[in-house]
Amino acid sequence: MISNPQYLRLEGYSGIAITAVVSIFLLAIPVFVTASVAVLRLLQLPKVATGVFAIIGTLLAALAINIALRWIQWRFNLRRAGVPDLLLELMSLPLAILCAWMYRRFKWPGQILNLAAIGIVLFPPNLLSTPAMRAELLGIQVKKTIDLRADNPVPIVMIAFDGLCSMALLNETHEIDAVRYPSFARLANQSTFYRNASCGAFQDRTCVAGNLDRTTAPSPGSESRRKRIP
Repeated sequence: MISNPQYLRLEGYSGIAITAVVSIFLLAIPVFVTASVAVLRLLQLPKVATGVFAIIGTLLAALAINIALRWIQWRFNLRRAGVPDLLLELMSLPLAILCAWMYRRFKWPGQILNLAAIGIVLFPPNLLSTPAMRAELLGIQVKKTIDLRADNPVPIVMIAFDGLCSMALLNETHEIDAVRYPSFARLANQSTFYRNASCGAFQDRTCVAGNLDRTTAPSPGSESRRKRIP
């Protein structure tokens, strides 16, 4: 997300929504857990406090493990190998319970979590470390005097599918079905996929040029139709 702020615009994520999610995970949940355990201990309910801490910690561990498994699934293209999403969901909770047991049984998991807690402080500066993310979240635009040209420009390849109904490629979770269409799924995973893009011309010979610079002159008799293009 930090390296691709354009994805936030593509999916319609606003700066307020991202800030709210970050605040929930970095502030709201830790404060809620700490306050709940402290209140229960003040009420002389140490066993209940321990149970609440264990349940919330296990659920958060299951969420983190599920995210890690999802990344592994995408990184190694496990869907193509036939690994279902339900299997990842079923694996998350047992692994989280195992982590909770190790946390209670050994000292080193707690030490690792204490060191990892510094991420709560480092994550916001890291999130706002790039000008693009500051512009997206805080509305701080990059000055026009800054030279944004790359020292080593990389060629950009645009692939336009003429007349392809991309809905036929999706599975039940609205993602490209990696089992039936492995090549399309691999292409989408390695590129930026604009699902809602529309062309700027009615003819193939002017479509690509119009999408790149929007300077292609309209063909005779097509001005009325062109006005309907979003």
